Amino acid sequence: MESKLVKYFVLSTGVSVAVPVVGVEPVVKPNILILFADDLGWNDISSPVGTDNRGSKNHQTPNVDRFFNEGRVFTRAYTQQNSAPTRAALLTGQYATRTGVFNVGSLDRSGGDANATLIVPPVQNNNIKSSSLTFAEILRTVGYKNYIFGKVHGWGGDLNADHGFDHDFSTGKKVIRDGQDLSNYLAYNYKGKWIFNEPAYDSYAMPYTQEYINKNLKPFANGNNPDVMLNKPKHFTDAIADCVIDQIAAANKDHPFCMWVSFHAIHSAIVSREDLYDKYSSRTTLDSRHTNYKYAALTEQLDQSVGRILAALEDPDGDGDKSDSMVENTLVIFTSDNGGVGGTHYNTPLRGEKGMFHEGGIRVPMAVRYPGKITAGTVTQERIHVIDFLPTLADVAGATVPDSSQQILDGESFAPVLFGVADTLKRSFIRWHFPGYLDTRLSPTTTVNGRVEGKIYKLHYYYEQQRYELYCITDDEVESNNLLSEPTPEQVSIAGILRDEMVRWLTETNTYQMYYRADNRQVELPVNEMTVLPSFRETFNRTTPASGNITSEELNEQYADNQGWEGDDLSIVSAQKAGEFSRLSAAIGTRASSRLISPEINYTEPFQLQFRGRMIKAGVDNNNRNFMVIAGNDTIYNHKLGLNNTYTTHAIRQFNWQSDQPYRLNFAAVSSNAGAEGDGITVGEIEMNPSAGPTINVGVGHNWNAGSIAPEEEKEFNFSLKGWNLTSGLTAQLSGGGSNIQLLKTGFMPESGIVDDVLSVRVVAPQNQGLMTALITITGGGIVNPAYRKLWLHYDVNPFQDVPRVTGKKISVHSFGKEVRITSDSPAEIMILSPEGRVIAQASNAGLLSKMLEPGIYLLTVDGKTSKYIHWIK
Repeated sequence: MESKLVKYFVLSTGVSVAVPVVGVEPVVKPNILILFADDLGWNDISSPVGTDNRGSKNHQTPNVDRFFNEGRVFTRAYTQQNSAPTRAALLTGQYATRTGVFNVGSLDRSGGDANATLIVPPVQNNNIKSSSLTFAEILRTVGYKNYIFGKVHGWGGDLNADHGFDHDFSTGKKVIRDGQDLSNYLAYNYKGKWIFNEPAYDSYAMPYTQEYINKNLKPFANGNNPDVMLNKPKHFTDAIADCVIDQIAAANKDHPFCMWVSFHAIHSAIVSREDLYDKYSSRTTLDSRHTNYKYAALTEQLDQSVGRILAALEDPDGDGDKSDSMVENTLVIFTSDNGGVGGTHYNTPLRGEKGMFHEGGIRVPMAVRYPGKITAGTVTQERIHVIDFLPTLADVAGATVPDSSQQILDGESFAPVLFGVADTLKRSFIRWHFPGYLDTRLSPTTTVNGRVEGKIYKLHYYYEQQRYELYCITDDEVESNNLLSEPTPEQVSIAGILRDEMVRWLTETNTYQMYYRADNRQVELPVNEMTVLPSFRETFNRTTPASGNITSEELNEQYADNQGWEGDDLSIVSAQKAGEFSRLSAAIGTRASSRLISPEINYTEPFQLQFRGRMIKAGVDNNNRNFMVIAGNDTIYNHKLGLNNTYTTHAIRQFNWQSDQPYRLNFAAVSSNAGAEGDGITVGEIEMNPSAGPTINVGVGHNWNAGSIAPEEEKEFNFSLKGWNLTSGLTAQLSGGGSNIQLLKTGFMPESGIVDDVLSVRVVAPQNQGLMTALITITGGGIVNPAYRKLWLHYDVNPFQDVPRVTGKKISVHSFGKEVRITSDSPAEIMILSPEGRVIAQASNAGLLSKMLEPGIYLLTVDGKTSKYIHWIK
């Protein structure tokens, strides 16, 4: 369809980088084809050249691999952390701080709990502004006809807003009609007619025929049997390829075209063709990073669609005569919108996943092909960002970008690097800013990647903790060695350079302000102090080779087990590398409940419990799901998941608690409508932060289970407050169904100061009251900012981990300065070993082993059972 509105604007007369011969305007403007995958991680392709020989050993992507051998590969191509902000940046050449599109949905994806976060995020834009100029509008000024296929995020997709697209084939992957969610990825027979989500694709919705299979699937078969698809519903990834191929054949030869093919693959829910399911269901042991056979199947289906589209450029009308080939005059870009998803899939050796500012979340595979103009099989490590697409496409097309009075561009054309005229871009810094919460993956953060003294460094600033992390990406692309854990003066200076750039940029562009929830005070710019947490030197920092395959043995060396955890159908996914959290998960299944129970803990000082976790709803819509955290016998968190909510407990939750007895943490998920495979609870991070002072904050909510109370029954509860420093008075109330029960407060209620007494609370049920169950909630106490130090609850090789005391079922481990002391309830064979297995100390038939150790990671063995232990010195 043609756009109804035309926007007129004056372009600047700036000098462009002309192609194909730099300095000369191209005689024929090249067609442009952008093949844009969804959630395809940097290591999801099998291409050795595209991944520094670290691609997947399970996924097979022969068509993408061939394409990477035919073009110029960018091994450090960056995006935003998820779909909408990446697409907004690609369209406009601007960072999210200018478009206002920071996230998919909103900046408050923290589970809906009003007390869940320390910071109140701003309201963002879900789409670019109608006044924004896009790369399509700029290409239109020099005669291009522009097409959009598939997924639209960060832009409403309204051609009447005139964002430059002449032909609209945008659509969602779900088939929705008359308010009904009918299908995901697959065509649906609705009232006797096969349909997709948009009428433009309905002509491609008929089930697979033998003719279609022979013509379109068998030529790209790669160990799969397409014949099993006969009469099965058409997959939307194949339908998008059908549509693109038809539009290539029908394109007006008098005008160059730009086609943005925005696949939905491999975004969840993961659905692929059955022939590829069958192939990959037996390949799950080939790569420990990529064991999800459904994910692998959809990845190769994407690859086959890419192969079909590239083949259509060689033979547009499909008659076998390639004399009409468009290959020589078409510039093709293949890339993805963000890093690979987490869960059962890992971006190792890169740290992190989609939704994070670590390399695994924002680094993507990318290559560009333009035969005869771009040298095939070449690789560059120059950093580019999706904001660079607009000025680069303008250069390729011989168009002129708007000047700053029309639209400020954050991107820089990488055409000089693309065509071999230059090795690097002019800029020194790339930036990311996120002023909100994206479930467990991202909280308020600013990140700067910069070239300093010939190397690439990356500085993260976390607003909740007012904390920095610095990594040298040149030497440590896995972000395992935080240089600010024991910084040299030179490293502090480098961090200062990046911090100054961070503040300069935010001062210029940040109009989306954050506020502290406690007092509505505006969140400050990143602090100037480069102070760090108590010293801990990360020793588990294997340097990933620049090339060569990572063996399974090397990956296994980066794993760790969570010792002592229990749960229903418990699954433990260990940390894949330094800095990445282990994950514990349990499925609800048909039982209607699941639990994760920590090892026994003995820590008697007041502390703040902080955790990141989530309850996952994988396939059943119901409105009665709860997630609870129980410490000992006290329920300290109880959150009900609303109707159709997918997650809960995303962001950091903070509670204060104290016990003078050993206890265990119990994470519980319950559902009244169980049965969906995959429902359950995942806990990805737990911290216990000793209070500064110590000071306790119970204002967030501190619940104790009062149990069942019969008519006329009276119960008394005593809460030890010894050592607590209250900045305001405490009050108690009943909740959880016990509002009619009388609450009697006794003891004392100090307004402030150090407490050395017990708070007594009595509850009594009236005579006419039936059996009730209630919670006692203590509120007040003031809000403080505790010192952030972690106590072991799960294995994590994060350099900010603090292990003052850990008590297991049979063994206790204590750190006293340099001394590590291991005690056992009964005589045992105890050993301390290096990570390589060298014996450092041992004791036979003993209940105690003590050794002076330097900070680092050690193996502890008791009666043959080995676990990893992180030791640091306060």
